[in-house]
Formats: sequence, structure tokens, C-alpha cells
Amino acid sequence: MLAFPSLLSAAGPLHLPLSGRTAEQIVEALLQGEGAPASAISAQRLQAALERDAAFALWATLLAEQRGAAPLRSTVSLAEWLAAVLVDELSPRADAAVAARARSPARDKKQAALVAESVG
Repeated sequence: MLAFPSLLSAAGPLHLPLSGRTAEQIVEALLQGEGAPASAISAQRLQAALERDAAFALWATLLAEQRGAAPLRSTVSLAEWLAAVLVDELSPRADAAVAARARSPARDKKQAALVAESVG
């Protein structure tokens, strides 16, 4: 199953499913039409995908919050913000950074204590 890049939560990395149709819509937004600037991403196409896919909307909303974006109160503003950061956020480096933060010693101790408590 496809998944969006991981996001860090209090419980550890959060993995949300990426549907095939949403993946297609993201690619369409990234590719734009012939003659569009290479960096241009269609916020309108992203908005349509956000409105059709709850997992995508949740992932984008949590991502915006984690990246310190100003409050985004509509799918239009969320799509516009996402259009500016999507290429970087979909890179393998972004997922690796989340995995590295998730492996912190403090988090490992907390998870070990929770496991010990649950089995003991």
C-alpha cells in the first residue's frame, strides 16, 4: 500500500494511506501543463484532491501544523500552502528526517516503559 511521508506524533511516526487516485492527482498537479514554470504546482488540483481524500487532507493539515504554518482555515488556503512545499515534503529526505527524530533516546525510553507496563 502506498503511504504519505511519515509525520511525527506523540505515539511515534504516523503513516497515512495514499490512494492511487490521490497519487495521480498529485502527479497531475506537479506536472502542470506544457509551458508552465517547472516550480509551479496547481493549487486548484491539490484543492480538489484534498476535498476528495480525507487522509490527504489530514496529512496536509498535520504537516502544516508541524511546519509552523499560519492557521489554514480552508482547503483553498491549505492547497496554496501545500503547493509551495509539496516537492520538498515528498522527497525521501523528509521521511528519513521523521524516522531519525522518532528514534530519539528519550522516545525510546518512553516506549520501553510503556511496553514494560503493558506486559508487566
